[in-house]
Amino acid sequence: MAQRASLGAAAGLAAVACLKHGQSFVSSQVAPRAAVEETLQASSAEAVPALRGAAQAQQPSPTGGAAALAAPAAAAALAAAVGSKRRGRASKLAAGQASCVVPVHSRASVARRALDQSSRYADLSLTEEDLIKNGQHVLVAYIMKPKAGYDYLATAAHFAAESSTGTNVNVCTTDDFTKTVDALVYYIDPENEEMKIAYPTALFDRNITDGRAMMCSVLTLSIGNNQGMGDVDYGKIYDIYFPPQYLRLFDGPSCCVIDMWRILGRGTVGGGLVVGTIIKPKLGLQPKPFGQACYGFWQGGDFIKNDEPQGNQTFCQMNECIPEVVKAMRAAQEETGQGKLFSANITADDPNEMIARAKYILNQMGPMAENCAFLVDGYVAGGTAVTVARRNFPKQFLHYHRAGHGAVTSPQTQRGYTAFVHTKLSRVIGASGIHTGTMSFGKMEGDASDKNIGFMLQDDVADGPYYRRSGRA
Repeated sequence: MAQRASLGAAAGLAAVACLKHGQSFVSSQVAPRAAVEETLQASSAEAVPALRGAAQAQQPSPTGGAAALAAPAAAAALAAAVGSKRRGRASKLAAGQASCVVPVHSRASVARRALDQSSRYADLSLTEEDLIKNGQHVLVAYIMKPKAGYDYLATAAHFAAESSTGTNVNVCTTDDFTKTVDALVYYIDPENEEMKIAYPTALFDRNITDGRAMMCSVLTLSIGNNQGMGDVDYGKIYDIYFPPQYLRLFDGPSCCVIDMWRILGRGTVGGGLVVGTIIKPKLGLQPKPFGQACYGFWQGGDFIKNDEPQGNQTFCQMNECIPEVVKAMRAAQEETGQGKLFSANITADDPNEMIARAKYILNQMGPMAENCAFLVDGYVAGGTAVTVARRNFPKQFLHYHRAGHGAVTSPQTQRGYTAFVHTKLSRVIGASGIHTGTMSFGKMEGDASDKNIGFMLQDDVADGPYYRRSGRA
């Protein structure tokens, strides 16, 4: 009985929301419209007086706690009032007469009826210069297009609301403090479909263990539910700015190309080009042929990496393949008198498996451990996998493989984020290096602007499409 009462109260609250906003919904697929409207009118006629009576019976006092009880009590009363009608509709469902939820009003009549929240979630008087100077906001630049018939600023404000403290309706539990952490639209250019949103850093989740920041939280808000909103045709991140104080809460890279130069015996300044390759075929070689291929390349080359799917296949298991790589590296270094580098794939679903792989590889490398980088398939395994590698093995060069990124970064994709943004995020969470593409000269798509990805990775100051990066930002 208690469970039934709870369900009734919850259903009552849902019914209140529908009735309040004038959009009654019924479960019907084949029932005639007239019959549906008759049922709704009868339900409403019985339910509303009961709701009013319950609300009057629970009048809150200025100092009492009745206010906290009024809404549930009213909802329960409404649920009881419409219970008989609901049971009648339930019997129709059981008889196969209804199977989905549809609005009574035609779709055309509500297609563009969106709550305009621009008075709260937009402030076009804010300047980017002041926002950057104050250092309290993560700034995100989007290309965003509303669905046909929707106002640009209203849609942008809804986008900001859904990405922070609001949703598509007014929330009665909002208080004055809540509004201090609203995301705010501070710039729009409807003609060029440009929109910029300022996210207060206080919005984002922090570790309970050490207070550090989480990239998953940044992405959950900046590119979360807003990607599937009904009034948005598309929205894609083209640049992102992290204020220095907040940026310091991320790991950032622990190694860089300078470490590569040092290991290769080239000093720490002006070490030049590091020549690398991927052993092909990417799958199909057994341990000995794989080791022999490594030895052959290292006669003149510097750096070999596993490809993204290579790891511990049954025909090329890690405990057989890595010893062959170590043997080839040792022989090549002795013969050439030069250091060599190998990037081993430790990607796995389970962080414990990643750590076990990494420890095994380092144990096999022995005194050549610093000659080993760790490769993580950062897009498909996620930022958590990158963080596992970065925090457990900070002395190793962390090689981020971006396999799969084109699903959201491709110029053909109007949602998600660009390759530039993807690379910037990977750097912030700790990647030492990441593929930057070949500006369309290789097998992958790209264009001349991809060179900005390289500048952003290696220079202390670099210009993005919308924001200038300084430091690790």
